[in-house]
Amino acid sequence: MWSALIAGCLLAPPTVIFDTDIGSDIDDVFALAMLHNLADEGQIKLGGVTISHGDQRAGNLVRWINEAYGRPNIPIGTAPESAPSPEFSGYMELAQHVEKPVLPARDLYARVLNRAEDNSVVIVQVGSSFNTAALLSDKKTVSLIEKKVRMLSVMGGAFTEVWGRPHREHNITTDSRSAQTLVKSWPGPILFSGFEIGLDLPIKSADVVTSFRMRDHHPVLACLNAWSAEPYERPSWDMTSVLAAVEAGSRFGRSKPGRVTVGDKGLTSFEVAASGLHRHLILKPGSKTSILSEFNRLIAP
Repeated sequence: MWSALIAGCLLAPPTVIFDTDIGSDIDDVFALAMLHNLADEGQIKLGGVTISHGDQRAGNLVRWINEAYGRPNIPIGTAPESAPSPEFSGYMELAQHVEKPVLPARDLYARVLNRAEDNSVVIVQVGSSFNTAALLSDKKTVSLIEKKVRMLSVMGGAFTEVWGRPHREHNITTDSRSAQTLVKSWPGPILFSGFEIGLDLPIKSADVVTSFRMRDHHPVLACLNAWSAEPYERPSWDMTSVLAAVEAGSRFGRSKPGRVTVGDKGLTSFEVAASGLHRHLILKPGSKTSILSEFNRLIAP
């Protein structure tokens, strides 16, 4: 399965569905910017954006960013208002001035998967598993996933100790029941980027601001300024799953195949298994400079 996946990555640009909890952290915004720039370079096709929390303003925010990159018609899907929601940051307020309809996330997945070529879709999930786990309750959708989805790239979990102890990662604990469903029942390969990967790759906000010079009204810069007006270094969690999803492993190392499990309290664990469909990212020695340089390149307008 994994050898076929790597071969597929070398053949054709994937159609990406970006599943995000945008509004809770700035790395979601950076990850969406990266996807637009990757689409401009012909490395992917951006097939749609789904939102995994219940705040309906997020669809407006995503559309505002999409319009800035010349893609106003990228379909957007939202979870119901009852979906588990993280705490939101100040930049969510910027979405209020854009009002256009969006689809239920389930309908967006069905639309994109039905139209896609076999083995051509990559899902990048950087929030909770609410949307993806919900797909698994329908046998027809599961069949579509098996046929059409090349890989699910998940920013979630932790596969080393963090700060000297096991870590309950936010995207897992936000909806641990959905995460348990996902790891037990998703029918294809899942590549996990653990908390420790993004933590070890801090991106400097000052570098992002510099790259947007002469673009004062760009929504990515506006979101960054609303997030924090002070210079900082921020872990690049969500961005790691974007880059890993579109590269054939050249910058990141990967574990052996195995199985991820999610405990009742949100702790993740990984066990090597020859038949396993799960792998997790490993940061190669000496790779930080190259990865951070690529992040900065792909965030820039």
